[in-house]
Amino acid sequence: MIFILIKIIQYFQMKKILFVCDGDHFSSAVFDYARAINKQEKILLKGFFMPSIDYSRMPSYAYANSYEGLIPPDFYEEEDNMMEQSIAQFEDLCKTNNISYNIYKHTGFESLQGLLDETRFSDIALVGSTHFLSVMDKDQPNMEMVRLLHDTECPVLLVPEKFKEAENILFAYDGEASCMAAFKQFHLLMTQYSTLPFTIVYFSLSGERLPNEDVILEYVKCHYPHFKTKTQDSQSVKNLDEWLAAYSNPVIITGSYSRSSFSRMFRRSFISTVIAHHQFPVFLFHGNKR
Repeated sequence: MIFILIKIIQYFQMKKILFVCDGDHFSSAVFDYARAINKQEKILLKGFFMPSIDYSRMPSYAYANSYEGLIPPDFYEEEDNMMEQSIAQFEDLCKTNNISYNIYKHTGFESLQGLLDETRFSDIALVGSTHFLSVMDKDQPNMEMVRLLHDTECPVLLVPEKFKEAENILFAYDGEASCMAAFKQFHLLMTQYSTLPFTIVYFSLSGERLPNEDVILEYVKCHYPHFKTKTQDSQSVKNLDEWLAAYSNPVIITGSYSRSSFSRMFRRSFISTVIAHHQFPVFLFHGNKR
């Protein structure tokens, strides 16, 4: 009886997922990801639509051309048209795929800050790793993406435009609190991956063992009973792409891309390479309050 009640409660519960789109950078891959989650469990998909440029991050002359916190008039009409087209596409796809949705169109001066504020009231944000605010800087992770990953108040899943269905989970572990916060949120939110092969990856600097080895193995086993561990000497990895090739279509879990949570520069390089090459989905969270 209790089991049935739990299932009934779970059926009526919804996760609120944030779909992020700037300008006309509508990511079909991100929407496909949301659609796949909705097939597993009903979600509320909130579309957050913002300009392709965060004018508060531009040089000081942008301030002189702005008024009352709105987008400069010379750019507003074009930006507004792009956002409206993206909103129409989003709404049509949600209706077609029977996805519950809400829409928020952010036209303020500080669009990135508006997105960060929205993460406080979301379970997870889905973000395209290829084109996020790429008008400002096309090389990812750009400064805007780094700030998002540093200041977000919910987990972020970075989704490349071209990816295949996940076949492995790699947990980039370093013993820090941010990694464990990311892992806890991953197994709560991404239940569709609960049966995939799971590997704890630890990049060693000088041959040391997994930090807090006994308790991390104990904890992971509760959620992924058939996990493996891989301790890798960071000095021996000459080509990250070749190293990653050993794992077919992984999803990567890591503590968020923050200044405080990456004490090991190699681990930061590892995540940056994955994002820059738009290879695999990356699930990031730090768990800290702003």
